[in-house]
Amino acid sequence: MPLSAVHTHRHRLRHAQQGAASLQDTLPVELVRYIIRLATDVPIAFDTRHESVMDEDRTRTRREIVESLRTKRSLSLVSKSLHILVDEYMHEIILLTRFPGCTALQLFASFLRTTRRHHTPRQRIRPRGERVRRLELDFRVNSPWTTSWDSLWGLLPACPNVELLIFQPVCQAWMLEWSLGVRNGDGPLFHGRDCLGFDHPSGAVYSVTCSEVFARTVTKKYCGTLRRLELAQSCELPEPYLQPMLSGLPNLEVIRSAHLQVSLGHNSSSITTNWSGTLPLPQQGQQLHTLLLQSTRGLKALRQPSPQLRHLSILNGRVSPVRSGDRDLLRQHAATIVSLYYQEFDCEESLPGIIDILPNLEHLRLLDWPKARWNNVFPPQIHPNLRTVTLFRTLSHSQENSLFGQMSQLVKAVEEGRLPKLDKIRLGACDHHRGGWDDVQPAFARLGITIEEREDLRPWYGSFPYR
Repeated sequence: MPLSAVHTHRHRLRHAQQGAASLQDTLPVELVRYIIRLATDVPIAFDTRHESVMDEDRTRTRREIVESLRTKRSLSLVSKSLHILVDEYMHEIILLTRFPGCTALQLFASFLRTTRRHHTPRQRIRPRGERVRRLELDFRVNSPWTTSWDSLWGLLPACPNVELLIFQPVCQAWMLEWSLGVRNGDGPLFHGRDCLGFDHPSGAVYSVTCSEVFARTVTKKYCGTLRRLELAQSCELPEPYLQPMLSGLPNLEVIRSAHLQVSLGHNSSSITTNWSGTLPLPQQGQQLHTLLLQSTRGLKALRQPSPQLRHLSILNGRVSPVRSGDRDLLRQHAATIVSLYYQEFDCEESLPGIIDILPNLEHLRLLDWPKARWNNVFPPQIHPNLRTVTLFRTLSHSQENSLFGQMSQLVKAVEEGRLPKLDKIRLGACDHHRGGWDDVQPAFARLGITIEEREDLRPWYGSFPYR
């Protein structure tokens, strides 16, 4: 950074600090606290509503969190009394983007647990860890799962009131950096940071498997507070742990497990069927509205239909058609599901069968794939409730057989009356190649369909290549 820029930054910070000090001297304490709350609040960081989760711009969320943390730090340096006011919100979000080592994390957890004394005798100030509402760990690590991971190095017991737990360890062997919009020859257009495994170094760790102790700890510690749980692609959650976790987290609204491990392998004998703290059946899954899992088999974890379940993600690699067991699971929850994300790789025959099972579907989110055709997306009969289609485009070159390249087929489906309520098409994660897109836009306008091009929309809840 140039020296002039450093001086400018320091001058602005000094001016802001002086203004804050003056504000503190002239206004009532409660009003100052309210102003601090407005200046440092990040509502999007705690928003667990269905549409907010599905349309979240995670880059923007991260940016606002970092800006809020910097503002809190600057205000806390003004004076001791202002520091006391800011301290109330200082640790409501913990964001770790670099792995500092086990010892450093354990010391930090100890710091969060420390009980503090107020200047008034016998008055106790809550430990900082009790103020944490969002705990996000997003860093690279090249280590297998060890016992220190079971409590996330002591952070889980140190932060007993967490509402959002986002654990995204990225194993080094899967790490490959891509800048926004970089093309890989004629292959997919990648956005952000992706986890690939082209080189296989000896002894490298490709993924970690969550232990039963970790799953139990999360369920026990956050049974009354947790509203959103995310486990990233390289963090595998054994499927047998999912059901008891959902049974013990009554306030959970959103769960994402990008990689469900079907079998426990050598740990199969360690699973205990009855976990302590499991809620009675009528209280299980009452708030759950968004399931971001690999496949429909994750629905098995719901022992009864969730009355709030609105969204389901299906990542179908090579399964076609839909298996009968999965169809039965979908039917059990079909009445409430209004949103579906579908990601295909090799075949598309299963999608019409899925849509046919979900008569109340209003919003279909699709990741474009080569050789896909709109004629094979929708069943031949009328789908009366579909209002919005969101297409995530990831192809960096013209693909005439992709969904984006066959938009005229979608126009025809609307003209034939198969999608009578369709009124919006959204294009997310778009690149600059438009193909024949401009040619079909007048047809959509004539049909009363609104077009939104949103590069900020990305299917972060899918699998490769998004995180």
